[in-house]
Parts: sequence; structure tokens; C-alpha cells
Amino acid sequence: QIDYIIIIHQVARKMAAQHGWMWSCGCSRRTLLCVVVLCIVLAAGSASNSGQDREGSLSLVKEVLSGTHLHQPHSQSIVPPVAVKTSESMGSTVDVGSTGFVDTLTLFKPMDRPADNSTEALPCWRIPATVRVPLASGDARLFVFAEGRWTNGDGCDVPLPPSPPPPPIAPKCQELLDEWCNGQLTNPCFDAMKKAYTNGSFPLYARFDRGTASATKSWRCYSHLSLSPDHSHWSNTSTQPKAYCTQPGLEAVVAQRCGSGPSPGPSPTPQPECAGYHRAIFYRSSLDANGTAWGPIHRLDGDSGGCLTDPAPVWDAIKSQLIVQYSARGATETWQIVSRDYGTSWAAPTLLNQMLGPAAGFRPGPAGGLALTTGPNTGRLLYAGYCHLSDGSCSGVSVWSSDNSGATWGLASVNSTADKCDKSKHRFTPNVGEPQLVQLPDGRVLLDMRVEGASHRRAAQSLDGGLTFNEATAPAGSLLPDTKTGCMGSFAQTANAVFYSMGISASGDRSHMTVLRSDDNAASFTHGALVYAGTSAYSDLVPLVPHGVSSSVIGLAYERNISGCTGASCSIVFTWVPTNLPPWQPPKRVVPAD
Repeated sequence: QIDYIIIIHQVARKMAAQHGWMWSCGCSRRTLLCVVVLCIVLAAGSASNSGQDREGSLSLVKEVLSGTHLHQPHSQSIVPPVAVKTSESMGSTVDVGSTGFVDTLTLFKPMDRPADNSTEALPCWRIPATVRVPLASGDARLFVFAEGRWTNGDGCDVPLPPSPPPPPIAPKCQELLDEWCNGQLTNPCFDAMKKAYTNGSFPLYARFDRGTASATKSWRCYSHLSLSPDHSHWSNTSTQPKAYCTQPGLEAVVAQRCGSGPSPGPSPTPQPECAGYHRAIFYRSSLDANGTAWGPIHRLDGDSGGCLTDPAPVWDAIKSQLIVQYSARGATETWQIVSRDYGTSWAAPTLLNQMLGPAAGFRPGPAGGLALTTGPNTGRLLYAGYCHLSDGSCSGVSVWSSDNSGATWGLASVNSTADKCDKSKHRFTPNVGEPQLVQLPDGRVLLDMRVEGASHRRAAQSLDGGLTFNEATAPAGSLLPDTKTGCMGSFAQTANAVFYSMGISASGDRSHMTVLRSDDNAASFTHGALVYAGTSAYSDLVPLVPHGVSSSVIGLAYERNISGCTGASCSIVFTWVPTNLPPWQPPKRVVPAD
């Protein structure tokens, strides 16, 4: 057993050096605890009749000594032992079973609801955005923000419970309800419907029905354009299926005029810009620095009548505050909300449209903003956002920065060929969106952009801390692989490397969540691992340690499928990815035959 004692002594010294614990005259309690644990592991291997168990114990110790072991967060094992394999069709992967990493926590799933019951259970949760928040105590917490959606679709289709039967309505009562719908002369929803359907959206009919094939039935005022030929029910094969207005006030009219029960309380007024896609911003925060345990779901802003999208957090170390920007009213408004007590409470949100000028209403991210941590502009805050209006009147990517902790914002200048940026030189165009920002280890700022309908991304770099971006000088490796139609990808920087997450598959579909690593400031991404082999979509990487500190794992929140739901964005999970990734080769893209 002398060999064991020597090894234990070396292990303790190694761990003390790696984590900055005391060694010299006496060991810290934490070091002694680790030594005790290792003694138990070794004793188990020694006492076993199986030589294989003993070899396994020694192998674990050798991993610790060599520095190749995975850092384990308190109270939970992170990633099981993995083996490297090579697959011709899928590239190099980390083999952790057909379902991906074993230790994966589900943060949002269909029919979850906030702990304070501020809203009903929601079928879909999308667009994860993560941030590490250092606490005054020296500890830290992780936050994951997401859109909570009242409707199915867009990568998440959940079978909803059957709608209650419509209340019995007498013919005279039906006339009164139709009269109410047609008498709302100053209602913004009806005004918008008149402008959208110039061939005549009136008369309206009060019906207890739905607005999409999977939506829950409720009282609405429907244009004849959205109903069946006999006007008896809503039809998704009608001339204009979206020509209707969801009117909470109609429920009260039904109760008052038709005697169907007590009048319900006031409900949020639906915004016409949302076109039926109602969503708000929610979040969860971890109970420890590594994300092994999480608190309940909280609502940040919004209600069932609005369409808040794309939450993008950033930690401002200058004022020790958490900033979140998001879009509202059909991507026509950009808002900012701030917490100065580590996410315990939030100030009233601020509209940024006037500061952003030609980028007013841009959707930030998705994912998060960027706080510069090195160089002469340390502390500067940056956001990249995009406009995407359904009528095609706006498209492109812009960057805005703040040197006063988010009090004011100014637009960056962009430089590219004439066909890839607008005349104002504040926006990259065309067909780009969902941008990501990351500061490279050498201090440069990289802007990476999704390209609609393309399987590779566009990129630009800044040499002045994010005030100007030049597409021609972007690192060659930043033109990264994407899905065949484009998807949101994520970046994060650790002490000496840059990481990129994206679903990278041979088919080009939204699946096979993969994390890549660059050791040369995004000139190339030569190492990587498959995280999840199933369908998956949007993702966001988050470092688990302060900037400049080495870590053997990095956090990843991403969308993926789940039982009982159809689509690649049915749930949001959190997992841990080792930073010591194996060599990686991109999968051979399979092109379907004509």
C-alpha cells in the first residue's frame, strides 16, 4: 500500500495547485476531504477480489495526476468517463451513449408554469440565453432566460388538452355578441385587420373557436374571411385564417348578456403586432456556481397579450448589475431591464428605440450581450441584433455599444462589399440574422451571423473594441458550419480558447448538437465533440468560472426533443461539456438525390 500513499500525496498536491488551496504546513479541510474520498476509492479497488476494479481506481487517480480528469461540481457528477471514437459520417464524437451526455438537467419543458402562478402552464419554451452572475460573497449563480409561448409551432408541437365545449348560446344572444364584435370602432386589433385585408374583413362573427389548428378554443371575433363557408366555425383552409381578434372582453359580454356565469376578471389586451404568436420572458437561476441545482421558473416581463422575444442577458461588472435586452411588439421595439441585486428584483424596463436610431426595434441576439474583459476597452458592453419583419421591409444585423453601463447606446459602423451592407454603414445585409459576439483571447471582437438558407455563416471582426466591424478581415475559421437552412449558434471564450455550439449533422437538419473548440483565435476549429445525437436547435454556451481562470468544463443550455412533443425545440436542457475536446472532423454532408 506504500504506492497508494505516495499517489494520494501526489493527488492532494496536484489538486491544491490546480485550485489554489493551502498546502505547506497544513492542508485545508477541502483538500483533506478530497484525500479521504480518494482513499475510499482506492481502498474499494484494493479490497475487491477483481483486479479490474483495482486498475479502475488507479486509472482514476492517474487521470487526476495528468490533469485530464473532469472538474466535478459540488454534489453531482458532471460527465461520465468517455471514450473517443471516429465515425466517417458524423466526424469525431465523444461516445456517451445514443442519447448524449448522461448528466443533463431539463430546465423548461411543455406545460411548465412559473412558481408564482403568474400565468398558466405554457406548451412551449424556446430561445435559451445564459449568463454567469458573480455574487458579492465570491460565489456565483447561472441564469437561463427563455421565451414562454402560449402557442404551438416553430419547432415545438405539443398535444393540448381538449377545449371545453362552447356554452349554449341562444339565437338572440348570438345576435348581441355579433353586434358587439362589429361595434368596436376604436379597437387597435380591428383597425389592424381592416388595413391588412383590404378586400373587406367585415362583418365579424362571435365564435367560440381556435386560431391555429393546435390552439385552445376561446371567444374571438372572426372575420368572414377566416370562417368556413357557412360561417359556423374557424377553418385553416379559409381565405384568411388569421383574420380574427382574440378579445378578452368578449368573455365578459357572453357572461353578462347570455347568462353563462360570472363575468371573468380583466385579461391582457392582445397586441395586434403579435399576429397570434403570444409570448413573454421567463428565467431560472441556479442554486450553485456550476448549475447542478436550479430554482423555480420566474416571469421577467410580458403577459399573454404580448409578444416579447429574444431575451439577451449580460453581466455588467462595472456596476455589478444584470442587464437583459429583448424585443417587443412584433420586432418594432427594443427594451432593456436591469437588476441591481443579482436577479432578486428588477427595475422598470426602458425603451431603447430612440438611442438605437436605424436599429430601433432590432431583436438582440439571441443568446446574450458581451462585456469586454481585456484590453483598453475593458468594461464596454456590446449587443448584436437583427431585424426580421414579416413583410420583408427590414433585414440585417447591427451592433450597439455602451461605455456607461447601459445608460446610453450607440451604433457601430460596418464595412463590407456594397451588396453586403446598407448605405448607412450600420447594418450588414442581406439575409443575415441571429448574430453572436465573442471576444477572442487576443482581444479582438468577433461578430458571427446566421445566413438564411445557407449552410455556412458570415463573420466580421473589430479591432477597436466593437466600434467598427470589417467583414473582409474576419478569421477564416469563423465561417462556421450551420444547418442547411440556418440556425442560431453560440460562442463562448475561456482562458485560451473559443467554443462554438451548433447542430452539425450529415443531413444538415436541426440535430446532433455539437461543441467545437478553437485554440488559435477562431482561425480554425480543430477539436470538438457530439453532445446530443437527437434533434436539437438553439443553444447557448456559458463559462462556469471567472474570465482568465482555467476550467475543465463549460456549461451549455440547448433546445432538444422530448417525449410527448414533436420538434427540435420541445425543451431546454442544461449540460456540461469538457473543454479538453478530441480532434474533430466535420461530417460528410449527404446531398439527397434528385
